[in-house]
Amino acid sequence: MLRLALVLVPLLVFTGCQRENPDYCPMNPGVQGCPPDGATGGPCKSSAECTDTPSTPVCDTMENGGTCVLCTASNHAMCTGLTPACANHTCVACASDNDCDTDGLCLPTGACASSDNIIHVSATGVPAGSCGAKNQPCSLANALGAVDATRNVIKIDGGGMHMNSGAANFIVSTNVTIDARGATLTKIADNSPILTINDNITVTIFGGIIEGAKGSNANGDGIKCGTNSTLGVYDTMIQSNDALGIDANGCSLVTLSRAQILSNKRGGINGVNGKFVIVGNVFTNNGDTNNPNNAVKISTGSDPLNRLEFNTIANNTAQGGVNAGLDCIAGTGFTAHNNILWGNTGAVQIAGTCLHAYSDIGPLTTLVSGTGNKKDDPILGGMGMWHLGAGSPAIRNADPAADLTGMSARDIDGDLRISPADMGADQAPR
Repeated sequence: MLRLALVLVPLLVFTGCQRENPDYCPMNPGVQGCPPDGATGGPCKSSAECTDTPSTPVCDTMENGGTCVLCTASNHAMCTGLTPACANHTCVACASDNDCDTDGLCLPTGACASSDNIIHVSATGVPAGSCGAKNQPCSLANALGAVDATRNVIKIDGGGMHMNSGAANFIVSTNVTIDARGATLTKIADNSPILTINDNITVTIFGGIIEGAKGSNANGDGIKCGTNSTLGVYDTMIQSNDALGIDANGCSLVTLSRAQILSNKRGGINGVNGKFVIVGNVFTNNGDTNNPNNAVKISTGSDPLNRLEFNTIANNTAQGGVNAGLDCIAGTGFTAHNNILWGNTGAVQIAGTCLHAYSDIGPLTTLVSGTGNKKDDPILGGMGMWHLGAGSPAIRNADPAADLTGMSARDIDGDLRISPADMGADQAPR
């Protein structure tokens, strides 16, 4: 009995000591009765206890009583580049400005622009000289001239603003991203585009409206590409311009995602002769009976980057004998997927050598060859006349193996696509 007591007493004393001193184990990780520190899987109280594991340097005190992880929503310093935010202890792309630091900006690439990168703009901004701070915004024309390698993001502050270029057009001569959310870019002068991209320049635009270019000699485009330029347009409306929505002649790469190209007199986007990624857009009511162009015209070679998917190209008009819908040449075997091409004037909805799959194309007497194609009325209606009505044959009939990540993840309204997805730009409510 005495031998048993001698064994129990130290255990009781040791256990009691721990109970009386709650800091004992954090100060003595790994000793008898104490788990290892947070860096090796045990509880942590602060990130200072996670320093010996560089891959998990942050203490999440809410996880299992304290666990060392890669990042948290409040501490994501390890998350940089194209994955600057944190979700479920994993670095991910930003989804909104809230995922970026104070005064930061979530870019379409998923990266964050910091306040040091941003030139602020307003309708009454400084027209010349130094500007760009949040409390001293520039005019848009001045901001475009102030862009450099560091300050390469223009943010138009405030909603409902009209940025009028006056007698000139807005000219982009340095690589830039333009956050136009809540703004309208327009102009009053004839015969020039609203936004001109100079040769060898990369421009990304997200949000906003580009409208009202005047051009009696067919120069009134919304956007005009220079030679070897790169254009990305995300969630932007380009409408009511006298010429094309986008003149892509010269662009080496065009990326359109969830854009609305509407009511441009000479067509939607023409001159795509480089690489293209055109996913999830609407092209409607472009052209008139004097218009010789298509809503979408592509004439280029093969490239694995090329995509033409989940677009609605409907109710566009062209002069007699011209297909008002899609004219597509993109190399041998290129296939456009999950599109709706409906009600465009002309004898056919499509022209060129591109193939089509899981698309609704018509009205036509003969079904366009290709897996999953249809020629039934997609029942377009609602606001903008591109939403799918009840009973639409496009519902749930996109390619069941379609990639619904990245630019395909959301429809024209920002709703998540759910497999089996719908053809066209709109995903009907489930």
